[in-house]
Amino acid sequence: MSRVRMLIWTPLNAAELQKSMHDASIGPAALVPVQSGTVLLFSPRSRQLDVLGAVARACRIAGTRAVAAVWSSGSAIVYPEVARISRGWSWGSAAQVQQLSTEANQHGPVGRWYQRVFGKFSDFRDRETAQATYAERFAQAAPQVDPDAVAGLLRAHSDGAGVVPKLFAALGLPDVAQVAGLVEQGRADQWLETLAPPRLPSWFERAQLLFCVVAVAVLFALPVPTWAKFVVVVLMLSFFGLAGVVRKGAVGRKPINTVLPVIPVTQGAAPTD
Repeated sequence: MSRVRMLIWTPLNAAELQKSMHDASIGPAALVPVQSGTVLLFSPRSRQLDVLGAVARACRIAGTRAVAAVWSSGSAIVYPEVARISRGWSWGSAAQVQQLSTEANQHGPVGRWYQRVFGKFSDFRDRETAQATYAERFAQAAPQVDPDAVAGLLRAHSDGAGVVPKLFAALGLPDVAQVAGLVEQGRADQWLETLAPPRLPSWFERAQLLFCVVAVAVLFALPVPTWAKFVVVVLMLSFFGLAGVVRKGAVGRKPINTVLPVIPVTQGAAPTD
């Protein structure tokens, strides 16, 4: 099984981004200063959904944009984030992309079943309209984009090997492409292994999922009194509130340089130009 990597670029400088993320209890993550802004790197134990939620919150707080990439040796999913969560563009075969999504999100049995059943119906990459839409989204995220190079990469969606550095280079971000290449080489692993993401006990997460399923049935499918529905809603909010408290304590109450360290991934690396 190949290692899943997660990387986010934003034009904010590292000091500003570090403070805003710590104040909002977003993380943990490692920050890499680059000429075009900052690259965020996450622990391999982080879940894709949590990472994308973090970047969306950071973008909203700072009023900025970002591009997020999740990839392994033969597949990749890149999200042209503009302060919101949106569907990403994927590279690799349909099976490889489904496997990457399963590993990155750490899906359980239900998630894996959903990927197998519905994944093949959501592959729109051969459509010219979809390619044009994503070319425009990438141009909005990175104004120095090379449109021809990006269009070529979108058309070559079946080949996911080494595509993340190529894409960032096509976006006019050679410094980010360099960091992505170094991450693939394992240059950041020694720092990322120490940045364990905040997680609730597995039994609590399973109970939360089960309760959500029951809550949907109670609220929308079963004829129950209004007071019972109110109790279900309160309990559901309590579950999510407790999860938020755990995450806040894992970042906001710890030293900023411990949970959001600035790391020298590019130190000693050959320049890209």
